[in-house]
Amino acid sequence: MSFRFSRPVHLYETDLMGVVHHSNYIRYMEEARFAWLREIGLIHLHGAESNCVFAVLDIHVEYKSPLRWGDTFVVELDVVSMRSRFRFDATIRALRDEGQPVVLRGTVTLVCVNNKLQPIKPPAELVKFFVHEAEKKKEILNES
Repeated sequence: MSFRFSRPVHLYETDLMGVVHHSNYIRYMEEARFAWLREIGLIHLHGAESNCVFAVLDIHVEYKSPLRWGDTFVVELDVVSMRSRFRFDATIRALRDEGQPVVLRGTVTLVCVNNKLQPIKPPAELVKFFVHEAEKKKEILNES
């Protein structure tokens, strides 16, 4: 499943030269992930009330070029289910008049944990969502 999230760079995210600090790119991927959960109606699955938190197991980023104050950017997420884990493949692009250069490529792997930080099975609603998405993808491929 693919998802797109965009917004402008805020001044407080930059240094004195107007360049986005490297730590903010991970925050951008996180914002996109939560926007995706809201979009699919499953934001309620994440949090203490649900006894499930999507904990980051692994994160990898490769910086390509900087964002600056005044830029608008888009985070393109591809969401991949992997049994008890799921992964977000992210590409961040600057939306500029001269094109959409890649700013960052990254991956975030998550696992569900309970309130005691012990790994647990993903919520049934999330598993059902991924199964439904996989079935839709098969239908599209069969129609081609």
